[in-house]
Amino acid sequence: EALLAEELDKITGAQISPEEKFNRLHLLKKSEELAIGIRSILGAADILETLSALSHLAEAILKSGYDITHERMLKLYGVPMEAETGAEARFAIIGLGKLGSGEMNYGSDLDLIFVYSAAGTTSGQIDGKPAEYRAISNHEFYIKVATFLRDSLAASASRDRTYEMDLRLRPEGAKGALAAPVDVFREYFNDRAETWERQALTRSRHVAGCEGFGAQFMELVNEFVYEREAPADLAEQVRHMRGRIEKELSAEDEGIADIKLGRGGIIDIEFLTQYLLIGNGGAHPELRVPNTYLALQTLSEAGFLSEEDAEALLDGYRFLRLVENRLRIGNAQSINIFLKTRHAMNMLARRLNFVDDMDGSANAKLLARFEKCTDRVRRVYEKIVVANK
Repeated sequence: EALLAEELDKITGAQISPEEKFNRLHLLKKSEELAIGIRSILGAADILETLSALSHLAEAILKSGYDITHERMLKLYGVPMEAETGAEARFAIIGLGKLGSGEMNYGSDLDLIFVYSAAGTTSGQIDGKPAEYRAISNHEFYIKVATFLRDSLAASASRDRTYEMDLRLRPEGAKGALAAPVDVFREYFNDRAETWERQALTRSRHVAGCEGFGAQFMELVNEFVYEREAPADLAEQVRHMRGRIEKELSAEDEGIADIKLGRGGIIDIEFLTQYLLIGNGGAHPELRVPNTYLALQTLSEAGFLSEEDAEALLDGYRFLRLVENRLRIGNAQSINIFLKTRHAMNMLARRLNFVDDMDGSANAKLLARFEKCTDRVRRVYEKIVVANK
């Protein structure tokens, strides 16, 4: 970690263009991912350590990318100032999904929210010198920050993507602004946000920008997710959303296994965990853990999961995330399915250390392990979420 931080400091401090800095971030990310993958394949790190290392890398790259972007925008427009207080405006990036939970895999997107403190305008100067362009509103400033950071981390003509961003969890979704003041989030949480958004925000945390302001925003998130009463039909809403995903988005059929969206897949575990967190996190603050695996352990320790059910979910989560990892590790693409054919499964079975022997083929062992795992997960999901009527 110290070496990574040192390399990132060198990149952000170099006297080169922002575009070249992002190119160097990309190259550093690729080399670090390779090192993480080698440790994983050699057995020097288990799947949970691998996901944590990939998350730490993504967060470090994002922070450096934000620093580069912020410095560029300050030079162009000056410092954003709050109209009411006259103080410098504050900005935070909130991670959700696998970044928020600290469980990034190869090819995972960055699910993000951009939030700033208050309306106002930029100073039009920096360190007493005129900015290159005129002063603009804080809203314009932070939209430019969000856009430049997103585009700079995405694919360009000169290189593959570094990370793809998913910003759809902002207020009003795709119709909403890329960045919004905290008052907009407060109003949205109070008036229009839905249960599935509470679910998503169980896996949220501050990842870049002003740490103090990020902590304040997370207090608002926790109030929305945990401190207001859970809806009486929470189980029904979770079941309905999960059913829609499985019916409309899952690619699973007799010849295709869908690790994430299929029956007994990763989303079964995530939805079950989120259901229990929302239902019990108000009275039990110790449950407010964004990491899915750690949340399951905490739920078990607090008595909300039996030892047997927790073991099925924890074992299932480790195995399914490992299969996902081995599918993605060769090309860093977001792949969640595999074909149940001999040719398609050969490489995957070898990457998962299944071998042909007197007990059967590697492919048959992989398929049997996968089916046992997803059957156990689905039984627990149905017992806790579906049977709760």
